[in-house]
Amino acid sequence: MMKVKSNVTKGHIRSISDLMAFKGRLYFTDINAYTVSDLTSARFDEVDIGWGKAAYGGAAKGRPGMSYLVPYTNNKGEPGIAIPVCLPSGVMERFVKELNNMLGKSGHEVLEHELPVLSKL
Repeated sequence: MMKVKSNVTKGHIRSISDLMAFKGRLYFTDINAYTVSDLTSARFDEVDIGWGKAAYGGAAKGRPGMSYLVPYTNNKGEPGIAIPVCLPSGVMERFVKELNNMLGKSGHEVLEHELPVLSKL
């Protein structure tokens, strides 16, 4: 990913901007794409607006087909990266099952805290 990012030129950005101006914004959900945005360097978790240390520093609302990598600190103080995932209900249940199968677990053990699969879609 870093190699790809470093190869992007101003010409690439202008080309995409021109395409979007000409054809309109692309809707990734129309083409069954899944977008991941890395917010780990944005330092939202360090913002202090006088209410104390932030519990979460990422997107306020999830959208289907999009996830954000956000910094996370567990209750032991160990830093890591959280990846909130927003999928339609049936797809989310299948995703959790597949992820647990890959990790050799059953149920919702992938989650650090025992939570049900939630979806408002």
